[in-house]
Amino acid sequence: MDKDDSKGKVEEKAEANEAKAEENAAQKCPEGRVAVEDYKRLAADFDNYRKQVQNIGEDSKARGKMFVASDLLALLDDLDSAIGHYKENPEVKAGLVGLRKRLFDTLKVHGLEEIAGCEGKKFDPEMQEAVRTDDKAEEGIVSCELRKGYSFCGQILRHPMVVVGSGKTKEENKK
Repeated sequence: MDKDDSKGKVEEKAEANEAKAEENAAQKCPEGRVAVEDYKRLAADFDNYRKQVQNIGEDSKARGKMFVASDLLALLDDLDSAIGHYKENPEVKAGLVGLRKRLFDTLKVHGLEEIAGCEGKKFDPEMQEAVRTDDKAEEGIVSCELRKGYSFCGQILRHPMVVVGSGKTKEENKK
């Protein structure tokens, strides 16, 4: 006889005995049957409550990470600005690039992502924030990205700030 077969038979017998005991208890004491049903309902309610509290805890943790990442975006912007303006000493510039990369990589591990560059693409008001227009650029096309955008765990944390073409110069040239 196989071990698995004997184990399965023992489990089947235990389940059958448990069912008989429950049935006998219900016949002898109807109040006991009601108490068992109440207990099962209470156990299910508690299990649902435990899962709900666990989900709330996970959501709170993710929200806390998002707030910290949002606050650190200003530091990323400052590093980007310093890298763009520091041309005199390539060693210092390389150090700033390294600091920015390290900070971004740390935030990326926790869910921060850069929204891909949008210059030359069609303006999308749901994904980008237009702050001014450019008469020289084609209408509805992003001509310049002024500030990078970021998402955190799939949700937009900060929209990219862009300049959108109005196409007025091209219209005037046609006339």
